[in-house]
Amino acid sequence: MNQAAERLIPEGLWVMNPERSQRLVPGTHTLWIVKNDGKALIFASVETDAEEAVKLTSWDGEYDAGPVEVIGSGMMASIIAPAPGEMLITGDIPGMGAFSEHCVLSDDGSRLVCAGNIETPDGPITYCDDFDYRGAMPGPISTT
Repeated sequence: MNQAAERLIPEGLWVMNPERSQRLVPGTHTLWIVKNDGKALIFASVETDAEEAVKLTSWDGEYDAGPVEVIGSGMMASIIAPAPGEMLITGDIPGMGAFSEHCVLSDDGSRLVCAGNIETPDGPITYCDDFDYRGAMPGPISTT
């Protein structure tokens, strides 16, 4: 069994806490984990910069598989679960370089801290998005 299934990062809405985060670009970040069953992960991400420009990205892929496009970013990324309550995302950011992001769920399941590193030609850049869990999204969504 995949270790991620032992202690999953909860599906639902995660909102970045700006005081605890160290962003590359100031702004807001909301993450919706749509599906996380230990085999596959689907998420949507909404980021707003200081000028209030909105960037929407999404990802739909399997753990321990090859790279998948992060829709809306041009990035390719893959994900593994190195331990229960953790995700390691790796890939390449066009125009910047290779990246890795290690996300860890707090013991009580209320926080998700994602620390990242980008290997640019000018040297490494680090960042940290620290999210608070806001709860499960209502569902299922009906189109009728």
